[in-house]
Parts: sequence; C-alpha cells; structure tokens
Amino acid sequence: ERMKLEFQVYPDFYKIKAPVLQDKCPELFVGRRIELESFWRCIYRIANYESVNNRAIISHRKMGKTALLTHFYHLAFWEQDEVVPLYFEFPSEECPVAKVAEQMGVTWLAQWLAFLLKEPKVVKINTEAKFLAFLEKTEYKKTFLDVLEDYQEFKSKSQGTELIGTALQMLNFLVAAFKMPCVVILDEIQEMESGVLKDEQGNGVHCAGKLFEIVRNKRIWTIATGSQVSVLHYQIVRNPLANRMFKYFLSPLKPNDRLELVQKAMEKQGFEGYSGIEQEVVNLVGGNPFYILSLFDTESHYKDIKNKEKSFLTPDELKEVFEFEASHEKGLIYIFWKEHFKDNLQKLNQEIKGKPGLTFKMLYYITRNRHRAISYSELEKEFQLKPEEVNKKAWQLIEADLATEIYSLRIQGLDDEVLFLVLTKMHASKILDHLSEQEAEELFSQEVEKRFRSPKK
Repeated sequence: ERMKLEFQVYPDFYKIKAPVLQDKCPELFVGRRIELESFWRCIYRIANYESVNNRAIISHRKMGKTALLTHFYHLAFWEQDEVVPLYFEFPSEECPVAKVAEQMGVTWLAQWLAFLLKEPKVVKINTEAKFLAFLEKTEYKKTFLDVLEDYQEFKSKSQGTELIGTALQMLNFLVAAFKMPCVVILDEIQEMESGVLKDEQGNGVHCAGKLFEIVRNKRIWTIATGSQVSVLHYQIVRNPLANRMFKYFLSPLKPNDRLELVQKAMEKQGFEGYSGIEQEVVNLVGGNPFYILSLFDTESHYKDIKNKEKSFLTPDELKEVFEFEASHEKGLIYIFWKEHFKDNLQKLNQEIKGKPGLTFKMLYYITRNRHRAISYSELEKEFQLKPEEVNKKAWQLIEADLATEIYSLRIQGLDDEVLFLVLTKMHASKILDHLSEQEAEELFSQEVEKRFRSPKK
C-alpha cells in the first residue's frame, strides 16, 4: 500500500517553476489563497485515501476561473509527486465528437507521462502515434500499453456520446494501472451540452451525463468549470450529478488582491502612475481581473484610435483609457460585452408586445440596483407588468448570465462595476427613451466621474 503522506507546509502558491501548459500559464496571478489552500488540502486527502468533494467552480465570465485552475495545475505538477494533475478544455467551435474524444484520450496519456517524468515538453504530444513513439524511451511502456489495450477494447464498441464516456473511462484505467490518484480539471464543460460536439450525422450531442464515468471513482478528484453560469448551475450540475459534485461560487478578487493586481499589471507593462491610482482603478472596475488587465493591455486598439500610447500619470489619463476600453467599439471591455449580448441575442430579443426595449430597461434597473435583491413584485410595479411577464423576463436575464436568482421570486444584478456603465453607452436608446448619442456619452462620463475622488491638482 502506498505510504500515506504527512500534511506539509503549503508551497509558495505564487511561484511557478516553469510553464507546463504553454498557453495556459497565467503570467499575472494574485490572490485566491483560500481556494488554493483548499485545493492543496484536497491533494493530501486524496493521496491519503481520504474522500474529497468533486467541485463545479461557478462564476460569471472573465472572473478568473481558468487562471485559478491552470495556476493550480502548475502547482500540482511541480510541488508534489503523489496526485497526477490533468487539464482538458472543451472546444467552443463545432467539432466532431469523435475528434474531441480522441484528443481527450491523448491528453490524459501525455499529461500523465509528463507528470511521471516531470518533463513539460511531453504535454505537447497531440497524437497517439507520437505518444507511442516517445513511450519507447521510458520505463512506463508496459503499463501504458496495458491501459491502451483496455481503452481500445472499450472504444471499438463506442459511438456518439459514448466516445466521450470512453475517453473519461481511460482515467479509471490509468488510476488502476499506476495505483495513483489524479485530479482532472475540465474547462468549458458547458460545451458538453451546447450542441457544438457533433455526431457522424452532424447532430449536436449532449454528454454531460458521461461525467459519471469519473465522479464515482474516489481516486479521481474532478474539478469542472465553464463560462455559462446558467448551464452549469441549472442543467449540468443538477440531480443526480449534484449529489457527487459540490458547487463553489467564485467571487471577485478581494480588495487587497485587486490593488496588488493593478500594481503588478503596471509593473509588467512598464507604466508609471500617479499616487492613489491603484484605488481609483479598483473604484472604476471592481474585482474583475479581466477589467483590470484590459486597462493596462498595450495591444488594444487604443494607440491606433487615439494616436498615442496609454499613460496613467494623471486621473484624467486613467479616465480616458477606461472610457475607451469600456465604451469604444474597439475597446476590450466593450467588445467582451458586445459579444456576450450577441451570443444571447435570441433570449434578449424576446420582447413583450407593446413593451419595446423592456429587456434592457429591466436589466439596466437591476444592474443599477445590483447591491440588493429585487423582488418580482417590485419589478411588476416599476414596469407595469403581470407576474407571469416578470417571471419570463427575469429568467431570460438569468439564462443569459446577466442576473442571478437569489431565491424564490427575487433577482439580483451581477456583482459587476462596469456592466452598468457599458449598458449606459451600448444600449442607451433602448433603456432611456429619446436619448441622443451625445447625451448617452455625457451620461456615461458622469457615471465614470462619480467613481473618482476629487482629482489632485
């Protein structure tokens, strides 16, 4: 029997020895210590044959879920030898399910071997043939070949959604063959239900149920996440899967971590800033790491449009950069929300007869009052709607990941400091009747100004 590990002092959570997942190693990572400590305790628990809770990490887009999990992957790869870390991201574009299943299988093999050898380059292996060729040089050849033999037998009998189940089943074979537990991180799992995975006839397949192939195994710790809260919360992580997967809601960065990220982003890009800029950036964008990094992104379209480099030596320069990124059609934050609205257009365009623009007006109202729960009865009075009409509109916003269900017949806007401002500019004509483009610009600037302290002279 494998010797049980003694719980050790936490490693340095913010120092990665070297990138393993080349395009998934966050350069700027701060905070999330509570989550990292919890993850690390689970590493020791599963290594010691103790039970751990599978987790679904849920939050709205751009909150740092992938950064957290890939950062943890790198820590698990370098800082311990008992639990094999694995990472797989489902594609967001249409793709044959057979191809995804095949890539998933190769990913498990390559990442498992990379961990055993502590050799990051092995992770890059992307075909079974290349894996077998590399395997010839290692001491693990026989064990992997035994795993592949079992896998191929299952694969020969599989088709459609079963192929995903078979690829996940390989993890059970690997755990048994090597007598080692693993932590498997599945990113963008909403695509298991979105229909982008296609069978041989071109029909979308739904395969989230295949997660049962691994969540039942106590030697496999599953962490799943994705960018569509409503799909994860209401469709995938529900009974009976909910009985085997704990939902963890990831919050914005904590106040001190927000300030640290601003400092690190400025240092990385070589920006100098006026005294107090860190707090004013946080006042503007809150704890969303994507927003903070967008302001200091040197590859945005700011230079092309403004004919100058970004600068942060005065409050006015910070405001100018923010207003560009959040309100210009080429701004990074503006583009993000524009794409989000476009992706959810079908839900947002379902208007009630005689109530044009109601969806965005209700969204604006909820977002403006985002620091409190709003009852459906309040919305009935505010917009002169029937109970069933409010219920319909509220669920359209929830399903579009633009609001959160608090509890029965109550809704709350996203904990997002920027969405309200973007709505003011992007959909002003729908929200505030007869508002001109110039008036929308002025309203946006007024809202930005409210978040600043009096500028230092």
